[in-house]
Amino acid sequence: MILVAVSRDETSDSRSFARAYGIEFPLISDLDGAISKALVGIDDQDHSIPGVVVIRRDGAIVFRQIATSKDDRLTARALLEAIDRSLGTSGELATTRHPALERAQLRLETGAGQVRVGDRWQPTGVSRFGVLVPLQRYLFAGAALASEYREARLSLQGSIGVRVPILADIAAIQLAGEAGLPISAPGVYAGVRLGLWFAWTPRWAVNLDGTFGVHDAGAGDALPGWSASLGIARLLGR
Repeated sequence: MILVAVSRDETSDSRSFARAYGIEFPLISDLDGAISKALVGIDDQDHSIPGVVVIRRDGAIVFRQIATSKDDRLTARALLEAIDRSLGTSGELATTRHPALERAQLRLETGAGQVRVGDRWQPTGVSRFGVLVPLQRYLFAGAALASEYREARLSLQGSIGVRVPILADIAAIQLAGEAGLPISAPGVYAGVRLGLWFAWTPRWAVNLDGTFGVHDAGAGDALPGWSASLGIARLLGR
């Protein structure tokens, strides 16, 4: 579909108008009024009557609205509906969601927290590199290689959770359960993670997460810990 605006203005005035308002579609100067007369008509002051006209590729007029003033013309939404009715639709349906919500995320994050060893909480650092994959609008799953610097230097983790899309679907609040196997220490790990991510471009997002988990090293040796982390994510896919 090609959008064109027609007016009785001088060419120089149309160019100035386009520059001032950032208009990129063609503005045609209909100085003699021939186009206006053929499509919408001329008023008693020799001005083009405001209107909207849809012309098919073969030159046939399939829709025309003659307005009482420039503010009486169809809205963009109403015009698109009129075009659909007049010309029909083809191709894939447009998505109503921001692509960020539908893309996998390759994440890198780092942060700090504490681990309880014996009867004392001790400071530690955390880092994580992994992937998060949307299963559907409200569900996701993930896998990661994680490190907790004090007790579990390296571990493989998996997670599954729910999310609530916000900000026109370019961000989400997420809650996940996660479990893992430490590579450099005995036992297993289980925890919960609450996070927020925001896509500031179609390809990049930032995320903030809080985690509470327990590393069970066996023989009744359970080490609880918490952490907060900040990360960056590369959005994958279309």
